[in-house]
Amino acid sequence: MYIDEMIASEVSEDMYGRWKNYRKELTNWMSTIIEHHIEEKVSVNGNEAPTIAIWGAGMCNDIDIAKLSMLGRLVLIDNEKSRCKEAIERHCSDGDAVAVDLCFYDIEHERLRQFEEMLHQGVAIEELHEFLSELLLEAVSCDPHSAPEFDISIVVGLTSQLNSRLAALVYRYRRNYNEAELRQLIEHIQIMDKAAVERLIHFIKISTHGLTIYGYEDKIVETGQKLELLPNNIFRQSMDGEEYSFIWPFTEEKTYEMKFVAGRLL
Repeated sequence: MYIDEMIASEVSEDMYGRWKNYRKELTNWMSTIIEHHIEEKVSVNGNEAPTIAIWGAGMCNDIDIAKLSMLGRLVLIDNEKSRCKEAIERHCSDGDAVAVDLCFYDIEHERLRQFEEMLHQGVAIEELHEFLSELLLEAVSCDPHSAPEFDISIVVGLTSQLNSRLAALVYRYRRNYNEAELRQLIEHIQIMDKAAVERLIHFIKISTHGLTIYGYEDKIVETGQKLELLPNNIFRQSMDGEEYSFIWPFTEEKTYEMKFVAGRLL
């Protein structure tokens, strides 16, 4: 199915090499911010090294986790936990990092396959709305109070991806629906985006007692197009602080200007 191809394409071997300079610059900046924070604050574990959570960590191709692990104990959080485990095996020593799935917003692969099959068959728009409503309830079913405590949380490029697979499937099968129906589906996914980001913010507020570092796609460099993505805007509005920019060579054809802010969630 197309969804399986899409998920497989989210990670490729050339990413780590292509993002080398971006990863170095970004991690150096993060390290400086974290070191300053450590000097001012006491860890939730007393005098122990701080616990640093990376939300939506994946394969960590954009962050040097070996470098960050020298500053504290890393917790890599992702629904695709196997990707985090592979990143740890590649880049960290034993005990420097752990991989977990907190299920803060979890849509199972099988449910995505069901959604694709419905779109492929061109089922009625009412059935799709009902399915997406059920999906949202399932995705937010975990208790946020079950999350462990962290000193620092890092969220980079995650908010725009929480429902990107659903949106990509709608685009793939767009010819099966008219413009009004497509608009309804997009609006429904935007409602899910809002719920997903608010859920993420809630999890981080409960679990993180210190610093939050947030990064998001602000602009496509090649075209100068400003990206006003709803989930990114919601999270950014929940933080206050000076912004920093880094250039992310996402693919050979597309480069993002990334914006970052470090502080506390409001």
